[in-house]
Amino acid sequence: MADVTAASFRHTLRVLCAALISAQVIVLLAVSMTLDSTRFDEPPLWALGVVLAVGAVAAVLIGPVGYKLPALEPALSAEESARTVIGAVQSSTLLRFTLAEAVALVGIALAFVVDAGGGVVCLVGVAIAITLDVLHVWPSDRTLARMREALERGGAQSRLDEVMDTPPTSGTPTG
Repeated sequence: MADVTAASFRHTLRVLCAALISAQVIVLLAVSMTLDSTRFDEPPLWALGVVLAVGAVAAVLIGPVGYKLPALEPALSAEESARTVIGAVQSSTLLRFTLAEAVALVGIALAFVVDAGGGVVCLVGVAIAITLDVLHVWPSDRTLARMREALERGGAQSRLDEVMDTPPTSGTPTG
């Protein structure tokens, strides 16, 4: 008989992150196929510079912007606290993904602008975005520790691991 246990929030978040990250590879392949035969020639340095600059800006912004979560109030009930934690984790994860994804989007746009080397420009943008995703979007222990710090800076316990390992209830937002 099949296991009908509901997936934990941690599991569903990992599936979401895996889908978002793998989608970038699929987009890279699709864009590469639409470019002309010069897609892997040497790209102009300015295009690579723009992609690298956007990547640097995204990497700098992810820290202070992407991990800015509301501090939990000690007076919150366990249910309210769990709801706040789930909402904060979802929104901050998608914000960090959006910041990282901007690099891939710039690379894709420039791939169609440059005369040669568009595939290389797109590849660099997607590679930087995926690197940022793995470092800041995937719900790793390090990423969750940063979120826990932000949630607990007001003195309340977030019980983040407990919330992440609990199946969603009908009143809990799931996406």
